[in-house]
Amino acid sequence: MAAISSTLLTLLKAGDHMLIQQAAYGGTYELVHHQLRDLGISATMIDIAATADSWQPLLQPNTKVIYVEAISNPLMEVPDLPAVVAFAKQHGLTSVIDATFATPI
Repeated sequence: MAAISSTLLTLLKAGDHMLIQQAAYGGTYELVHHQLRDLGISATMIDIAATADSWQPLLQPNTKVIYVEAISNPLMEVPDLPAVVAFAKQHGLTSVIDATFATPI
């Protein structure tokens, strides 16, 4: 959680918005929807199983980051990472990809 917290706190400030996958780790959900919200940072959940086109309407003028997990914890969902990165580039966002579950054995 230290890496996630420090990354998001570096990239976002009060008034910013982020997109985050629905199936995010519980600790990350708590951070984003409680602690960051208390700092004035808002978030909208995205369905990573849907196409990137479905995320377009969720963008706000102040959206800065799209956050996904390479393999979600605990549901083990795997997003289309090239599509996430392409969407981020197309919209001037920073893509943050948590690869905790993808750590080698």
